Amino acid sequence: MPRVTSSTFLRWLSLIHCFVSSLFFQYRQKLREAQACRVADQRAKLTQRQDESNRVDRRIAELQERLHRKRFLNHQLAVTLKHQVNFNNEPAYHWRKRERAETRSWDTSTKTVAGSFCNLE
Repeated sequence: MPRVTSSTFLRWLSLIHCFVSSLFFQYRQKLREAQACRVADQRAKLTQRQDESNRVDRRIAELQERLHRKRFLNHQLAVTLKHQVNFNNEPAYHWRKRERAETRSWDTSTKTVAGSFCNLE
């Protein structure tokens, strides 16, 4: 068996250290690349979700604006109809009461007036 000197041993040890270091460096490099890919995918998904969220927010704002406009127009219509009814100084249901009262007449045989009984005794 050949004799191993300390300088030869140190050379072998240095070569082994370089080899292990290069393997370790390659492994770390692959881990960094994999992590960079994961981060890029997550960033792309996040951007996509933010875009979708912005679209939903714009749609909600649009629908709220339409609802507000519809309520405003409905309120204007209600006010307009109220003014039309109040134009004659009485609501529509009073017109029906007045019409019924005008069609009633005195009935002397039953002593009733407008559907109510009168005691004349």
